[in-house]
Amino acid sequence: MTEAVMIKRLQDHNEDAFDYCYDMYKNLVYFHIIKIVKNKELTEELVQDTFLKMYQNIDKFDGR
Repeated sequence: MTEAVMIKRLQDHNEDAFDYCYDMYKNLVYFHIIKIVKNKELTEELVQDTFLKMYQNIDKFDGR
């Protein structure tokens, strides 16, 4: 699935697209956050928060 297709499906609130996005990017997001906060538990919580906020605000994403 291309990113454009994934984003369109996310904007349609497709749960499979969310799962795909999470699987594709969770490690990248995790490693960026852990470098900053240096705490595993907090990082895991922030990763979840990040994806939740992304999903809740995907309709505002304009492609840039």
